[in-house]
Amino acid sequence: MEYPIESIACKDPNGRIQLVAFGFLSGKDKEAFEDFFKKFKEMAYRERSKAGINGTIGNIILCDRCKAQKCGIIQSFQNSKIIYCKVHIMRNIKNMLGPKSALAKLSQEMFKYRTKEYEDNSRIKKSR
Repeated sequence: MEYPIESIACKDPNGRIQLVAFGFLSGKDKEAFEDFFKKFKEMAYRERSKAGINGTIGNIILCDRCKAQKCGIIQSFQNSKIIYCKVHIMRNIKNMLGPKSALAKLSQEMFKYRTKEYEDNSRIKKSR
């Protein structure tokens, strides 16, 4: 039997990505994702409360286009914004249309441009 792994990461105050939680899901259905996110949310609020931290969890959530995962996020984090991962979207385009299709090539060039633009902007901000 296959057990999907779900992970949750966040960006710390130093701008580094930190793994916060991971779990083996009972399946890839909506209920499995909802259960995972519900347990994570309960644990996170409990730990934040112990530390005297208030506020919401998960204002912006990055995910792939898995419908069950999206439903689990919406159920657990109603006030969050969902952003789809460009890497997963591009991979799906290549898998569905083939790596040599015009759309796959166009999306790859757009990703390169956006990545370079992001890196250039990061350098400008750091030099100020």
